Amino acid sequence: KRLLLRAEVARGEGPTFVTHTFELGTGGLTVRSDEEVQPGETVRVVLSFPGLVEPFELGGTVLASKLPAGTAELGAWTVAFDDGSKSSTDLLRIVDATGDGGDVGYRVLVVEDNPMSRDVLALGAKQFFGKDSPTELDFAASASSAWERLSAGHYDLLIVDFYLSDGTGDELIRRVRGASDMAGVAIVAASVGGEEAQNATLDAGADFFIDKPMVLRDLFTTIEFLRGLKE
Repeated sequence: KRLLLRAEVARGEGPTFVTHTFELGTGGLTVRSDEEVQPGETVRVVLSFPGLVEPFELGGTVLASKLPAGTAELGAWTVAFDDGSKSSTDLLRIVDATGDGGDVGYRVLVVEDNPMSRDVLALGAKQFFGKDSPTELDFAASASSAWERLSAGHYDLLIVDFYLSDGTGDELIRRVRGASDMAGVAIVAASVGGEEAQNATLDAGADFFIDKPMVLRDLFTTIEFLRGLKE
């Protein structure tokens, strides 16, 4: 399955870094990383999605890695699960059970100051979810308007760009994380800003970071699958 899940990756005794999955299968996964790694290296991966999937740890061995060939390329690691590790089948079973949202609404706020990007997201969501889906996308063109919407009503997921017309995404994320009544909001940061934007938003409290341009179908599939709307 092509799913975007938060992935905390630990290499031996080295520091843990936060990234996300591209794909998850019964035998392994693919995670986003520009770091160089040698095939055969063992890693630990903790997968989760705030509010929908509790942290789930898996052990694995790196089969292959791809370093970015240019600014438009993304690096990735392919990891096979260890025989003694919990199978990802167990994870998918937990996801299926946890994500059984039925007709309960799931509200997403997208903070994006580029009107063309907002239009593309809105059209993609309309085509993917359909008019009867309980998943609802709202849009804010600035950090200030996003804060007004967040203060006025509950959202389950916040997708925030780094470069905004009235500040940066990490400033908004830090403000949200400091509000006790917004503690349950899952936050995905997205930007073309690379490592600078990634570090700033993760340090501010984002659950994970996605490089732009986002793969809309992967994002929407993740939301729908985790909520139990698809098999």
